[in-house]
Amino acid sequence: MCAARVAAQAAAAPPPPSQRKSASKLSIAVMLFQNFLASLVFSIVLPSLWPFLQALGRTEVYTGWAVAVNSFGSFVSSPVFGFWNDRRSTREVMAASLVLMVVGNVMYGLADKSIVGVSDTGNTYILMVARFLVGVAAGNFAVVQTYFSYATKPSHRTLVMSLNSGTSVLGFIVGPALATLMSDKVVGQHAFGDAQHFVVNINELTLPGYVSVAFALLALVSLVFVDEIPRDPKSKEPLSATNDDGSLGDGADDAPPSAIQKVASSMEWATLGSGYYVADVRDMAAPPEYGRNAKSYRYGASGA
Repeated sequence: MCAARVAAQAAAAPPPPSQRKSASKLSIAVMLFQNFLASLVFSIVLPSLWPFLQALGRTEVYTGWAVAVNSFGSFVSSPVFGFWNDRRSTREVMAASLVLMVVGNVMYGLADKSIVGVSDTGNTYILMVARFLVGVAAGNFAVVQTYFSYATKPSHRTLVMSLNSGTSVLGFIVGPALATLMSDKVVGQHAFGDAQHFVVNINELTLPGYVSVAFALLALVSLVFVDEIPRDPKSKEPLSATNDDGSLGDGADDAPPSAIQKVASSMEWATLGSGYYVADVRDMAAPPEYGRNAKSYRYGASGA
C-alpha cells in the first residue's frame, strides 16, 4: 500500500531540475513581438482617431471615450486571459486574442461608411465596439508577462523582462510614426466594392486598422514557434525557476519563510490569473539566511 503510494507520488512528481525546460530564443522573440503588437494597435489609430470621429459628425468628447473603451477592454480581459492560460495552453489563449484583434480592426476600417445605409451614429457605435474588441485582444499582454516569468531561467529573466518593457514602449513609438505615413497625401484615397451596397474605403482614417490586421495575422502565424513550457499543476512556482546549475537554492531546506516571502506569497495568490507572478520578488527580497528552495516557496509545504 505504502509502496504503491510512493510510486504514484514519484510518477506525478515534476521533472528533476536537470530536465526542466526553458523557452527558446525564437519563442521569446515571438512573445516579445506579441507584446509589441498590443501597444502598436492601441497607438497607431491615435493620430487619426479624432478626424475619423469628426467625419462621423461626432464631437471631440467621443475621442476620449474611444480611447477609454480600448483600455477598459484590456482591463476586463487581462485577468480572464490569465485565468484561461493557467488552465489551458499559451498558444490557445494567444490565438483567440489575436482573432479578436483581427475582427476588431476589420470593424474599425468598416466604420468609415463602408456599409451602405448605416447612419453616422451607427458607424460611431461600430467604431466604439471595434476599439473595445481591440482592447480586449490587447489584454494578452498579461499572458506574455506570465510566460516570461516561468519560461525563462532566473539568470536571463531580468534581461527578458527589460526587453518586454522596451517592446511595449517601442510599440507606442512605432504606432503613431506609422500613422503619419498613412496620410492621404501619401497613400491617397481608394474605394473598392459596390457603391450601392458595400464599399471598402482605404484612406488615412481606415488604413491604421487594416495595417493592424496584417500585423495581427503575422502574429497569429508566428505562434507556431512558441514553446509550451510545462508547469507544476500543484504549485504556482515555475518549473524552470532554478539556478543555471539546476539547483533549487542555497539555503537550508527547513528554514522558515521570511515576512517578505509570506507577503509576496499572499500577493501572488491574490493576483492569480492577472498575469503577474512575484516569484522574482521573493528571489530578490528574501534574506539569504532563509534559503531559497522549493519547500519554502511552495503553497501548502511545511513551514510556509
